[in-house]
Amino acid sequence: MPKTFWIGLTTCLWLVAGSPQLLASSTSHFSVETLDTEKGLPEMSVFSVAQTRDGYLWLGTGDGLARFDGLRFKRYEEGDDVRLSGSKIVRLFEDSKHNLWVATEKEGVLLISPQGKVTTVALGQPADEGPLVAISEDVAGGIWLQMSKRQLYWYAQSKAHLIAKNTRGLVAEY
Repeated sequence: MPKTFWIGLTTCLWLVAGSPQLLASSTSHFSVETLDTEKGLPEMSVFSVAQTRDGYLWLGTGDGLARFDGLRFKRYEEGDDVRLSGSKIVRLFEDSKHNLWVATEKEGVLLISPQGKVTTVALGQPADEGPLVAISEDVAGGIWLQMSKRQLYWYAQSKAHLIAKNTRGLVAEY
């Protein structure tokens, strides 16, 4: 059965479809399709990509969040939620509970539940924290968030806890 491979480039997104055996052989047969704004991508600058367990490919662009189902893009908007539709999306992460964590440049961190509900993760003032630069999940299901201004938060039981104010990095060990 053919597998799908996603390759992100600086100015466009390419979809390469074919089996790994075909791609490795000298008589490769695969197709390349350029996915751009004419195909429904909200904006050509893609800053983050995540594929969720349900198979969707999520793209964080300079002008919001898009979901790709393999055929078409859907710009993600909860009603007219300006936090997602007009924001630069800098990080995406799916946790073990199938929540999608969405880090924006100026609106803070948002959480999209598997049912599609968007909530703001209260970490303080987005302008004071800076954008999210690293995110990871521990074995107990807690989410670790490092902000650009070096704060480290641990999010557990629906609440963020400030752990440190001067971190240099976040590394997950399993």
